[in-house]
Amino acid sequence: MRYRTILVGIGLAWAQGSCPYVRYILYDACGSSEGNDELLIFWSGPGFNTDQLRIYFPNPDATLWCNSTCGGNTLNQCNNALINDWNTTCGATVFQCVGSNYNIPPNSWVILFTGYQNTTPYPNPTNLCGAGTVYVMFANNTNGAGRYLNNPTDGQNRRTAISFTGMPACSMTVNYRNIQPSSVVRNGNYLVIDPNICIGRTEGQNNVAPSSNACYFQSATNRNGVDTGNVGTNCPLPGPGILPILWAYTHIEGSTLVWHATGLGGDEGARLTLEYAPHAGGEWAVIATGLPLIGRYPLERSGFYRLAAPLRGGEVEYSPVVEFRAEPLPTLYPNPAPGGPYLSYPELVYQIEVLDMRGALVYRIAAPVAEDALRGLPSGLYLVRLFTVQGERAQRLLVP
Repeated sequence: MRYRTILVGIGLAWAQGSCPYVRYILYDACGSSEGNDELLIFWSGPGFNTDQLRIYFPNPDATLWCNSTCGGNTLNQCNNALINDWNTTCGATVFQCVGSNYNIPPNSWVILFTGYQNTTPYPNPTNLCGAGTVYVMFANNTNGAGRYLNNPTDGQNRRTAISFTGMPACSMTVNYRNIQPSSVVRNGNYLVIDPNICIGRTEGQNNVAPSSNACYFQSATNRNGVDTGNVGTNCPLPGPGILPILWAYTHIEGSTLVWHATGLGGDEGARLTLEYAPHAGGEWAVIATGLPLIGRYPLERSGFYRLAAPLRGGEVEYSPVVEFRAEPLPTLYPNPAPGGPYLSYPELVYQIEVLDMRGALVYRIAAPVAEDALRGLPSGLYLVRLFTVQGERAQRLLVP
């Protein structure tokens, strides 16, 4: 089977769901001041223990901010007023404080404050209401407070090295500087991080500019893997509604579409729709619905295929598009076949075996095989085996 991927997805470099990672860094969550309103939002992937988390600032000075003891202060603390405020806003127990040695379950959101967050205003949690349990950690450590500057200069080039012990392939180093003019002050700013580009990247440390494929942001014309966002002036958290689905892979194996998707803002119960277009630029038509996030689907028609995932707010995220070209298959026709069948694409067949219904060999025909090779076959019910370079194809045949 011939196929090609039209749009490249996340690819097979890392299996989606195999790594926890930082999805957002809020560097101006509630105001222009640096400090306790800075936070990181993690997607837990397969899950992790909070003691596995390591966060390190390699530039401009070497500072280990958060490990199992968060640089000397434990995670076993909680701003209960903030948690109560958030759960009151959401009308349910959504947000839960966690400390050291806590097992974060798979496919969950985790929020880590760089400081204790003992000042108001609190970030607005509305965007995360209904996203399942969200786990919140407070790192009461001055080494982390003020680390996420609104506009770091080259000399302050902000590197954040994030890793998980026991999962070395999941490390990532986020590099950013000059993200906005120093005169611009907006609430609700954040960095949104592309896991495909950033997971496993450790380039750009020691104030050396990273390569073009590193996890890096400098300006609107110099970015790769990290982008900026803003969700308004009322100090909100980014929410699942703006998290696109992440496609671990979408490709074709033989004549089967195979995919693995995750994300959907944490809505792991969502289902996918398969769409088909007969040619490039053609109109898309739905051919299957209710598909799981991980699955396989047999393809028959040549053309273009994509998966569609529903997001909150009525938006739709599409998978990479793949093109499938069905190879011609040799077939006996008609069936039933008075007088014996004809064979389509006989040039693809190098041998034919005809068996009766007891499994006894009746005929064997070797290449070159003619279109009418089985004409004149006596009346009966047969099993015909067609041997091609792609493999064997068996077909029941009735000759009345």
